[in-house]
Amino acid sequence: MRVDFLRLADDDAMAFENFMLVLNLSKEDANRPRRMQESALRAAEVPLSTAQTAAEAFKETQKASKLAAGTVASDLWCACHLFRAAGQSAGENGISNLRVLTDPARTSHLQGRLTEALAVFAL
Repeated sequence: MRVDFLRLADDDAMAFENFMLVLNLSKEDANRPRRMQESALRAAEVPLSTAQTAAEAFKETQKASKLAAGTVASDLWCACHLFRAAGQSAGENGISNLRVLTDPARTSHLQGRLTEALAVFAL
């Protein structure tokens, strides 16, 4: 999963960079609205994937912690807290990026997937 998180960090940086480039296009550019939606979609999808990956890591680490003893279990629970923080932080970014999308059906679909991923972290 380490490789997945590193890839997602790179993907997020690229999605943000692309969104900022599109945002700076001339408002007279006929392709700007379409490109804004495409880049906003990607900027929303990456944090969603990050939240989903963190949720999977959280679940697997929780399972492992129940099999571990003593300080190992404690370390695994610390990892669970870090995965929860990563997932919830990604969720915040995803929610922010969803606000830019203008397609209600697509926004609703992505919001549903994000809600499902974040539900894993409920206390």
